[in-house]
Amino acid sequence: MSGCSRRGAAGPVRLGVGAGLLVLLAACSGGSEATGPAPSVPAPPPGATPPAGFTPRTVGALSFSTPADWQEVPATGRLAPAGDQLQLVLRAPGAEGASAPVALALLDPTPARSAAAEVDSLVRVRRDVEQAQDVRSDPLAVPGFTTAVLVQYEQPGPSGQATHTDVLVGDLADGTLVTLTVKADRPDYDAGQLAAVARTAAVAGRAAGA
Repeated sequence: MSGCSRRGAAGPVRLGVGAGLLVLLAACSGGSEATGPAPSVPAPPPGATPPAGFTPRTVGALSFSTPADWQEVPATGRLAPAGDQLQLVLRAPGAEGASAPVALALLDPTPARSAAAEVDSLVRVRRDVEQAQDVRSDPLAVPGFTTAVLVQYEQPGPSGQATHTDVLVGDLADGTLVTLTVKADRPDYDAGQLAAVARTAAVAGRAAGA
């Protein structure tokens, strides 16, 4: 995978902090070969009720749900949030290395750019630089967000399976930029109903679907 830079760094194409930190955590590798069809499990609609076995998570103003047995990973060293950013990293139990299903939520109260600009940068890096497959971005109606977009793509993973990634990018009314990234090998993504994670996002205190 190509290197990433933080917002505000020089360069024609920049990868946002949330997705960049997930790269450090999961150490995925990019590629130009086709990775097969998109996941076959239908995604739930935005604001959907979490699947059985999911539990709510909260970081700052953001709430979302993940499988109940996912464990928090300490955000230290290069994973540590900068300044007044808030971050939560979760990983499936017993899973290690680049193939581990992971989720990373990052809230930046003083972002250098909007969600729209962040999405544009992310899509261009994944599609044009890393040549990820099935790159798409779709607006979502997330409770409490002023705007939200879900970016999805697939890349060859180190395990030999295609790796699927969801990145929810949104603005809050107070100007906070939120990124919620979920990454897993496609079989784990489908079996774990991980498409539901981004679609359960809401401002804390506002139930999904409200």
